Amino acid sequence: MPRKSQIPKTCTVLHGNNLEGETFFVTFLFKSPLEKDTVFLDKEDARREYVLNDVGKIFVGTQKEPRGRRWIYGQFADSVLPAAMLMLNHSKLDYTGRASPILVSRAVSKLVNSENDDKGIVVGNWSGMYDDGMAPWMWTGSAAIMDEYFKNGGEQSVKYGQCWVFAGVATTGTHHD
Repeated sequence: MPRKSQIPKTCTVLHGNNLEGETFFVTFLFKSPLEKDTVFLDKEDARREYVLNDVGKIFVGTQKEPRGRRWIYGQFADSVLPAAMLMLNHSKLDYTGRASPILVSRAVSKLVNSENDDKGIVVGNWSGMYDDGMAPWMWTGSAAIMDEYFKNGGEQSVKYGQCWVFAGVATTGTHHD
């Protein structure tokens, strides 16, 4: 398999059942102790802050009046990795594309915000009408969103989110150790 990011000797390998009950998949995550790797993070304090920290701050409001609010990323919740893989499957990236952190990041960015029934994770809504879902400001973290998406097999996007919700979910779906 051609790859830009080398799979290290100590990587995360997962196996389990797909939605049809078949056991077959193995997942290698972009993480590496190798300095030459494109996703290598050499500072331990930065790694703790940007990868391992489960709680952070999301900014909402306007450019002139931003406000920070607590966000629980929940990247270690049981449903997060399977939900992220479902989303990635909807991206139609082949194995060479999945070897590129750049292409994976672009796919995640596109599919976090569901548009035109593309089976993305969260439906954007700025209308003020949220009766058939959750008002964006009611979310306090990503794990519940990822869990709902995973439970419906990635076939139905979660209602509703706005910019900060997309940012939180994208961060959660791409940060694993």
